[in-house]
Amino acid sequence: MGFNKHNLELLLSENAYQRLQGKYLSLGKQTITIGRAECEELLRKYAVDEDTIRDLYAGNDLDTTTRHGRGHIYDHQLIEAVTDCQYSCLDVSEYEGADIIHDMNTPVSGSLVEQYDFIFNGSCLDNVFDPVTFLVNTSKMLKPGGRIIHNENSGSHPGAYLMLSSEWFFSYYSINNFTDCKVYALHANQPGKDRFTYGGDLFQWKPFYTPSANYSHSKAFESIKGMLHSIVIAEKGIDSTANIYPIQSQYLDQNCVDWRFKYNEYLKSMRPLVDLAYKKVGVCTPYLNDHYIYLGSYK
Repeated sequence: MGFNKHNLELLLSENAYQRLQGKYLSLGKQTITIGRAECEELLRKYAVDEDTIRDLYAGNDLDTTTRHGRGHIYDHQLIEAVTDCQYSCLDVSEYEGADIIHDMNTPVSGSLVEQYDFIFNGSCLDNVFDPVTFLVNTSKMLKPGGRIIHNENSGSHPGAYLMLSSEWFFSYYSINNFTDCKVYALHANQPGKDRFTYGGDLFQWKPFYTPSANYSHSKAFESIKGMLHSIVIAEKGIDSTANIYPIQSQYLDQNCVDWRFKYNEYLKSMRPLVDLAYKKVGVCTPYLNDHYIYLGSYK
């Protein structure tokens, strides 16, 4: 689990939109997987001041203890430097120094309910047996007005226990009346030197699409060469719930709540989409359908 350039970008974008403050919960210790130059470039993009950037690297120990540590800064150092948050980490054991011990396959205790202003999940859900309990737990742990980021595998990936679709995330937050939910799909089709460093095409996911008459599922499957990730930002409201389960869009009928229409409300949100300067020409959308709106690419 870690901060690669994709989920770090979303966190910095969210912090620029509305300053992160209060209690921050990391689900598992997150290894910073991008080097100093690339990290500093992202920090400057989101207007982090030069003194903060300099002090972040000059005054901190470097990560030599997390599982995938590469001698970069620690996640808690980054969070405490660029936000107004107090950092905590939850894990199933004291592994990598977690200060809150809980198995997310089981419901959280009352002492953790509505305790956190921001939760970051850098790829835990695809490693648990019960993702629904996990998602309900995180929703309950958020305070009203609190926000959560997920970055999870959405396509076949070695080592992943589960694959979680963009629709799965959006339908849950929509039907539980979260005040906003933005879902991105990252088609990681430009491999780097390892599984943490890669480029690819970024898309906004939307729940409505127009199926074509000659749509080929086999060709759609073939279009995904590389990894597919869902990257999600959701904001909890005063009237948000946690225990309502949606019906998959293929099976919606007049007896169901059609969670897709919440998207029209989310379009009115002032929260900006991640904007990437590098744009390709003729980008192929994932699965060859228009659930996806191209936003730009990472090199």
